[in-house]
Amino acid sequence: MVGIKNYMAQNIKSLRTAYGESQMDLAYAIGLDAPTAISNYESGSRNPKPEIRKKIAAHFRITEDQLMHVDLSGMRKLSFEGLNDIHKIQEITFATFPIVCSEAAMKNETFANGYNAHMRIKECMLSGKEPSEKDYDVCLESYDKAYKEDKVPEAAGNMLWWLLQTEYYVLNQQIYEGAEQLIYNDISGIEFLRRCYLKSFEFDDIEEDSKDEENEEFINDIEEMVQDLLKVLQAGGLSNLAYYYLAIRYAYGIVRNELSTEMNQAIGNEMLWSFSELGNAYATNFLRGMISFTRPNL
Repeated sequence: MVGIKNYMAQNIKSLRTAYGESQMDLAYAIGLDAPTAISNYESGSRNPKPEIRKKIAAHFRITEDQLMHVDLSGMRKLSFEGLNDIHKIQEITFATFPIVCSEAAMKNETFANGYNAHMRIKECMLSGKEPSEKDYDVCLESYDKAYKEDKVPEAAGNMLWWLLQTEYYVLNQQIYEGAEQLIYNDISGIEFLRRCYLKSFEFDDIEEDSKDEENEEFINDIEEMVQDLLKVLQAGGLSNLAYYYLAIRYAYGIVRNELSTEMNQAIGNEMLWSFSELGNAYATNFLRGMISFTRPNL
């Protein structure tokens, strides 16, 4: 298209370098058996075929338009130190999914019981201990009753804390299981990125399609509950939290629409920046946490 610059050659190199990949790493990840093609793409002497271009973009979890038309040359090499620090991982998790409370909410005994159980669960997670099954039950049952019967919006917000993480796990089991391996020091931070986060096309898509079909009904049930809870937040004066979680669902690729995961993630990231600029504290805290996590020396 006339007037639109193509940055694809430099972007492939910038992204690969930022994630600490060799040309061989990238080649294998997208189904090529030698690094020569990647070298040619980065030099601009050859352009990848459309199907290869699509795989490169998906590998780095961006859209094809971003790969081709957004200048990513200023992208610095990502720090992997945070991925080897379980406390930092937990901090970013709690920044992503905030546990909400208010003085008014704590006056409701049912909500207070659920919140106190939630705090005990959080403390166990932060200390590396296994939370009690009783606290799980008390937390979820109390929140469910508090928002359904007593109309406590904070209870709906904290139910979303559980549901969105469950939804993300079901749709991204490889990432979630990789995170567990990180916690137990079974893999390094860079291994997690290469094996669990960056998309690989070495495996048969049929297995993934089968897995998607098995989870379809479960995800649809969660989706319905999530939509209801977002409406409760909006009606209960917690619209900033509702808007934030709406953006997070896009940014984490857990929305149900016809767009690709990469396009949804791009939309979600733009929403988070926009909400932050409009004064949404949840979006601002999340972005600050992510910047600190990936750029600890800034």
